Amino acid sequence: MIPKCCKKASRSETADSWIYSVFETLINDLSRNMAGLPYLLMKNVYNDAFILHEESAKSKENEDIQSDLTNQEKADLEADNPNTMDRLFDPRKELDIAWTKFWKFQPLWKIRNYFGEKIALYFAWCGTLIVSLWIPTLFGFAIFLYGLVSRYCYYLQQMWMNVTGNYISASVYHINKLLQTFECKQNLQFLFCYIFEKIIKIRMNSLLNVIKKSFDNEATPYFALVICLWGTVFLEYWKRTNATLAYEWDVNDFESNEPDRPQFYGLKFKQDPVTREENWFYPFKRVPGLNAVECLILTSILSSLLNAVSILALGRNHRTQSQYDDALIIKLFAFQFANSYSSCIYIAFFRGRFDSVWGVFGLGTEYTDDCSGSCMSQLSVQVFILMLVKPFPKLFKDIILPLLRRLWRRRPNWCCRCSCSCCCQCCNNKVDQENKDHTSNKKTHLSYINKERMKPSLGDFTLSEYTEKIIQYGFLMLFAASFPLAPLLALLLIAFDIRVDAKRMLWWYRRPVAEIRADIGKWYGILEFVNLCGVISNGFLIAFTSTWGTSFNSTAVQLWIVLGFEHIVFALKFVLAYLVPDVPSEITLAIRRVSISYIL
Repeated sequence: MIPKCCKKASRSETADSWIYSVFETLINDLSRNMAGLPYLLMKNVYNDAFILHEESAKSKENEDIQSDLTNQEKADLEADNPNTMDRLFDPRKELDIAWTKFWKFQPLWKIRNYFGEKIALYFAWCGTLIVSLWIPTLFGFAIFLYGLVSRYCYYLQQMWMNVTGNYISASVYHINKLLQTFECKQNLQFLFCYIFEKIIKIRMNSLLNVIKKSFDNEATPYFALVICLWGTVFLEYWKRTNATLAYEWDVNDFESNEPDRPQFYGLKFKQDPVTREENWFYPFKRVPGLNAVECLILTSILSSLLNAVSILALGRNHRTQSQYDDALIIKLFAFQFANSYSSCIYIAFFRGRFDSVWGVFGLGTEYTDDCSGSCMSQLSVQVFILMLVKPFPKLFKDIILPLLRRLWRRRPNWCCRCSCSCCCQCCNNKVDQENKDHTSNKKTHLSYINKERMKPSLGDFTLSEYTEKIIQYGFLMLFAASFPLAPLLALLLIAFDIRVDAKRMLWWYRRPVAEIRADIGKWYGILEFVNLCGVISNGFLIAFTSTWGTSFNSTAVQLWIVLGFEHIVFALKFVLAYLVPDVPSEITLAIRRVSISYIL
């Protein structure tokens, strides 16, 4: 307790009582193991906190913070910060050389040492996904080429039949007119000139139909089988990689020793069974006076009413940050799953199937929304557009906007760098008027700390990045039968994105707080869920949407195709998961050696 001083004036007494209450609250909270900077930030004791980047010799060419300074200010800044060209320890330069290049492997150990295990595991997962994507990429490209060649040969055959028929029935006048149009001097050239004329007059939609129909061919079921099995191979490969990295980074037992979140609050004390110390905990009680049947009925009634609210709110006082992140991940992905895949699911399984009976939304048979041509081809175009357009907002925010900001800061001195209104019309805009006090009071000597403070924060980097990548993974798994080029597109997008992330994390944004993690958390369970849904989705795509499946014209046969495909895939997935151990044998042996050394 903090003793009170002697009695003072009313204003001083009020201030003392306020200070006393603040310190008393802090002391009570510290007794609940809530000490640390995150707790002080939560209580608004500090307004901001950030980790400094290491000084680097490549800062001048990559960072754009200094571009809006005058020459004198830059000279003063360089005088305040010693030259770093001769620094022996330059982790950012080493990371920039090895990490931001497309043709080099990711330096996971250096990423872990600079950004922490949580971010390093994300980039390790992306690297594993890229390496494993080469198999379905090559196979899918081969399937697409097979479909394109077969469809083009069929198209040429149909065109040849039309050409020969028209040639036999054509009149002499029509032949002479064609010969004059193409300036053909010999009658043997007529056939080639006529074919050339037909090719020129082909409409764009005809060409698009040839390309779209090339995705749906006789090899589609085999590609769907391969992509479903690839999902299991990828997850097994990642489990082994994760186990190896967790052992090498010594984070296997992190979750059992993870500290409490600053936002966690307990209501009662409970003795720890190991240390015999009293720890705070949050009790979860049943409603008193209700048996199991009554609780079940009450839960069934209230669950429908509270479902939307429970998704928006986290709903529980999670003790550790890992538990909080896992709960947030599940609820966030539930929204993203519905928003990202609803249009594709509608085209694949519902569009045009019930319009002949009820019409669109039951408005009548005159209101229809059927697939003009093939629903499989429309689904392939939809998946292609969504996979390509989804990363655009992030691309604008992470690449285009920083590039425009950098170009603006490198503008000439005569443009919008003056304080008078006669030099440039841009000087009279509203933003400059609002920031007039800030620019006038700007210090000449901008320290390195202030330069880092001016950079934007990354926020929850891994949450947004995992969400984006797994949405791409979902397009790849759920609708693989309709778009064999999805693995190639996902490989290119992810490979480009992680290099951009490396660049912006090293130079354009604040250094994130390093956090320890032993795995990727609930994201692994979501990947397993997407794989499971992918088997079911591809089975129904093959049987009810593809050209090969709809040729049977029997619902019973199509259902047997779905059941046969699912059982075969699930059996093979189980065999693969059983045969491949989750932890490499050398890591298991090393862990046993460490445990025996502790005993001895």
